[in-house]
Amino acid sequence: MPRNPPRKNSQPARAETAPETEAPTAAAPAALGMPRLLTLHDLTDHYRIPRSTAYEMLSRGTLEAVKLGGRTLILTESVERLLASLPRFGG
Repeated sequence: MPRNPPRKNSQPARAETAPETEAPTAAAPAALGMPRLLTLHDLTDHYRIPRSTAYEMLSRGTLEAVKLGGRTLILTESVERLLASLPRFGG
């Protein structure tokens, strides 16, 4: 059988490696592949909290956010701190 000649401009094959992942935890949105900043919609949708509650947490300083243009972006670090501070149930 004739061998196929290598194609011109072909790149060398890369070794495939499995990406390293951390075990997901409730208090680590960043470990779940979530971005460092969440829109208000993402926060309320993912954590199933009302918009009014999210705005209350922002006004009290429980959650931190930055403004980018007209968008309010919540820092996932502040979400992680909030979740870590919540009481544990049943354990």
